[in-house]
Amino acid sequence: MNREATALILKALTSETVNFEGKFYRCKNVRIEARPLQQPYPPLWFAPIEAGRAADAARLKGNMVTLIPDAGVKALTAATAPPGKSRARTPRICLCSAPSATSWSPTATTKPTIWRVQPIGSGGAKWAFLWEWAGLPFPIAAVYPEEFDALEAMNMGVAGAPESVRRYVADSVTNTGITYFVCDFAFGSLPYAAAARSVELFANEVMPAFR
Repeated sequence: MNREATALILKALTSETVNFEGKFYRCKNVRIEARPLQQPYPPLWFAPIEAGRAADAARLKGNMVTLIPDAGVKALTAATAPPGKSRARTPRICLCSAPSATSWSPTATTKPTIWRVQPIGSGGAKWAFLWEWAGLPFPIAAVYPEEFDALEAMNMGVAGAPESVRRYVADSVTNTGITYFVCDFAFGSLPYAAAARSVELFANEVMPAFR
């Protein structure tokens, strides 16, 4: 399904009229008025969770972002080049993580809920709000646990002083082969003030180490 969707999107980006007959998607004589400013189309971004899809992205010279555990990310980066050969280009291979460079830690009395939906009056909407609102299951519940300490135990997030976060980012690069790092600072029930403080510390005390 993903490959078919990619083919349809690329056809729409490069054609004035689209006719497509696939197993999952079909369209006939659809006129495309909006043309991409970047030709033949803008940089492509994929969110693979398996090596085969990472290889597909590499063949299309696409970039990748993912939020799966390190072992899976390493398999994705390995799939972007044939065995024994270097990559023809260096795509942005991104690991999306949840760093919190504040005095808050997952051992604190109040641990933030990451994605579980609660009524608006009892803490506000979480990551899963739109899915809950639409009556759909949260699609990454199997990947993302509800509590931050469980996420950190999976090495998919970090909380602590800036030096701890610097070490986490450096280790992520070494262990996975990523070329880009995406941070999620505001999530779940984490208070705005804590998220804002994390952004400030990350910009001032973590990012300079990687420039």
